[in-house]
Amino acid sequence: MSVKLGAGTEYFVKWNDPQGNPLVSIDRAGVITCQNLNTPSINTQAVNLSSLVFPDGSIQKTAITSSFAGSTGEYAYYAAPNTISGLAGVFSFVGLGVTPNIAPSQSSAMTAAWNKIGSPAQVGIFPVGQIDISTSVTPTPGLTGYSAEGQGGSGATNASTNFYWQGGAGGTALYLDRQRDALIGRFSLNMNSAANATGLAITQQTATGGGISSHAFYHDIAVNNVGVGGTGIALGSVIPGDDGENNEGIVFWRYSSTGSGTGFSCSSSNARSIGLYEVEFSNSTALNMSAGSWHVIGGLTEQTSVALNWGGQIGFYGFVHDEGSAQGVVANSNGAVCGILMGNQYEVDSPNLSLPYWDFTHVGSSIITIGNHMNANPNMTNIVQPPTVGGSWLSIGDRFPNRTIANLPNLFSNPDAGLDGHIMIGTPNVAGAGVFIVGNTNGLWLAAHTGGSPGQQFNSPPLTVSSLYTDVFNTVHIVPIQMVAVMTSATGSSPVTWQLQTATDPITGTTYAGPINTDFGTNSNGGIMTVNKLLIQASSSPTSAGTAGITGQIAWDASKIYICTSGGIVGAATWKAATLSVV
Repeated sequence: MSVKLGAGTEYFVKWNDPQGNPLVSIDRAGVITCQNLNTPSINTQAVNLSSLVFPDGSIQKTAITSSFAGSTGEYAYYAAPNTISGLAGVFSFVGLGVTPNIAPSQSSAMTAAWNKIGSPAQVGIFPVGQIDISTSVTPTPGLTGYSAEGQGGSGATNASTNFYWQGGAGGTALYLDRQRDALIGRFSLNMNSAANATGLAITQQTATGGGISSHAFYHDIAVNNVGVGGTGIALGSVIPGDDGENNEGIVFWRYSSTGSGTGFSCSSSNARSIGLYEVEFSNSTALNMSAGSWHVIGGLTEQTSVALNWGGQIGFYGFVHDEGSAQGVVANSNGAVCGILMGNQYEVDSPNLSLPYWDFTHVGSSIITIGNHMNANPNMTNIVQPPTVGGSWLSIGDRFPNRTIANLPNLFSNPDAGLDGHIMIGTPNVAGAGVFIVGNTNGLWLAAHTGGSPGQQFNSPPLTVSSLYTDVFNTVHIVPIQMVAVMTSATGSSPVTWQLQTATDPITGTTYAGPINTDFGTNSNGGIMTVNKLLIQASSSPTSAGTAGITGQIAWDASKIYICTSGGIVGAATWKAATLSVV
């Protein structure tokens, strides 16, 4: 049997019989329960009514005894102050006038209670149960240094402290304007699928109000049943152009959201150092990040249209697992500036095959993707769209769902638009190369000086390429060929010599001794090599018309120039000569 006590009851109370068996308990919500009332072996008249033990260990002597209707049992009532016994500055929202599990809206009572605890070193405890709110809970702007905690945690199901939005479409449940250095969490919020409604708005309400929303810690919060066009948590300025107010140094830990709309949105470029850790989303859009600087580390996104809609300045997104999303990342038209995607796992089990899974079209500076893994999906042919508005993409060790050459990222999307280069290192690409670069109008630079001028380099380090050959024992060897630019000086019209050199075989440790042939267009289409000066360095003279040669081979000595018009071995080649005269 239980009965609800009046406001002001604050303690967990245990009332034991002489044998130590609990007879009476009172919880923080003020519910008193009598146990074993009808057990004949317990003599309720023998209970010491003055011994009520509270959590702080004190013995209360002011108990009032009475009887339940139709029962010989007894219960205790203790009218406590609003603060929790033994804890200075710790308040129960029940004691401050908030009543859970009743139909009337508690919005006004919640606002008043929040204002009571919203000063430094104050702690407020939300009640257990459902707290209905039909208008915004709006603590006074500028509250600082407090803690507002519920009982329970976040997750797919409602927490023990559950706010329930009954305000309809377009409203905001918790309007936290310029709250600073606060610890807020351990509750769930059911948005009742209200369209265009916001769960938590963490913001500046006016451009002239002063103060900032900063250094707050939000944790273990679940905003469920977000409606179409709605947002679970919205961080940012309400007033357009409110750049004088900052949202900075704010942490969200173990936040989750379900429903339609957007799970988390930061619309202010003036929001800086925004961190989300171990978050979970199942919304139409999981994250909409347009903050000045932000990071997301760990968590889960599932069955979203877009897991990350990115338009901020500097961002890091790492170690997030995605299941069932149509697109993984979209750089929106606001112009994402620079970011890193690292170590994310994508199931790619329900992609939108008509859209790029990673759409970097609007990246304005650079996007770096490192060690991201997409599961195999042979149906995907539209995997990555590199930047096309001036940005660049660097991929290092990523793995894509379809490694067929024709279906890998097309880095040739706009190579002549003056864009920065897109680079893939250790990532399968259209060229099948270990390192692949395209679209950079400045080309591939090696050992560029800090000043960036090629004239500041005398000798560049070699660019080494390799070829394979098989020896008589069918052993495959690598023949490294180095291409080196040699400059005698860095001034005036000093020539640069582009040399092909043989390098040391990494298997045998020897240097390849054979000739290095350069072939330009020997197929049926032919080829043209245009140079200002053609130098055949060593002189040689065919000893006879039958000297071995290659068709088109040119030789010279002091008096003649020779051309092989029909190549062949000794005795089979044909050479023709022209006598030289002094110019």
